Amino acid sequence: MPFLRRLTKMYSGPTVLARHATSNEPYGPSPQDLHELAAVSRKPKLMEEVEDVLISRLQGSPKNWRQKSKALTVVQYLLLHGHDDCLIWLQKYTKLIETLTVFQYSDSKNVDQGKSVREKATAILKLLNDPDLIAYERALYLKNRQEVRTSTGRATMSRHTLELNRGLEDFDEQEEEQVQPSFDRSRYSLNLGLQSIAEEG
Repeated sequence: MPFLRRLTKMYSGPTVLARHATSNEPYGPSPQDLHELAAVSRKPKLMEEVEDVLISRLQGSPKNWRQKSKALTVVQYLLLHGHDDCLIWLQKYTKLIETLTVFQYSDSKNVDQGKSVREKATAILKLLNDPDLIAYERALYLKNRQEVRTSTGRATMSRHTLELNRGLEDFDEQEEEQVQPSFDRSRYSLNLGLQSIAEEG
């Protein structure tokens, strides 16, 4: 059974989105995934489901290093572009993030696959320990959003903002404020109104 189809049979909308964005597949999370997760973060009840997935990924087996790396990408994006409550939620897991700054895992070819996890965890920890930096990065993102794809815009962005926004689509400020967490049926075969789906074997 295809990956997304299996997920939609087992989980609610926000959980499907979070699991898809942090899967072991070699792609993602996509810009659309990140934008939709940021929209979900404005809905506390729905965000709880996303939080559960992210923590599960971060605490998972070392061999699932790709899930950890992608979960950290989502976490960093939510810190800078999600609801303000994301900061409050993540501060509870500072110790967990700290453990990932020294994460080690080498694959069968002796390739260090833990590097991306360590680097992302270190960047997130820096943000968590400096709320003023988060506020600055958020403001900078808003200022430069329309310039993401231009060389001038890239040059004026800070390192955190540049790394997170490389390749992201430009969004009009008003549209971003009004964005709603609607799930495209062509991608997930369900919409956000489905709060729970009985798990199938």
